[in-house]
Amino acid sequence: MDDYVSKPVTALALSEILNRHLGSAVSSGGAVPVPDGSQTRPVEIEQIQEVADGDVEFERDLIVTFLSDSEEQIRGLEVALREQDAEGVRGRAHAIKGSSANTGAKVMRELAYQLEKIGAGKELAQAPDVYSNLKDAFEQAREFLRAYLRSLDSPAGESLRTDGQDPLSKA
Repeated sequence: MDDYVSKPVTALALSEILNRHLGSAVSSGGAVPVPDGSQTRPVEIEQIQEVADGDVEFERDLIVTFLSDSEEQIRGLEVALREQDAEGVRGRAHAIKGSSANTGAKVMRELAYQLEKIGAGKELAQAPDVYSNLKDAFEQAREFLRAYLRSLDSPAGESLRTDGQDPLSKA
């Protein structure tokens, strides 16, 4: 094996590896450049845009699902901490880590990774502080993503959803 692509796999990362091994025969497919200042955003929205590949409805669904699932996992994490369930902390944190990585919520991913390690080590003394930071990071990501969802609305103010549901009511 000469190389690998770590999760989450993106088209850009795969393209870079292929270009390295195959030369210019493979193009990047018009990857979205990351604008300056992206390190201060709670979510690298370009990651979601890349996965959605221009399908705004799919992009909305990804965001709404991430927000809903993350909220549920964070509630479960709180219960696991209250019950001193190290394996529950590890499992919930692992799920949050994966979804955050796939969504571009890097701070959430890092904090979830820390909680996953704490749970695996079965020593939960530091977990409440990390959990508090994770909740704060989620709130920032949620606020950012809700604003982004609103920006996807048409100029006439109509939602882009065709099922009549308000994506913000789920999140």
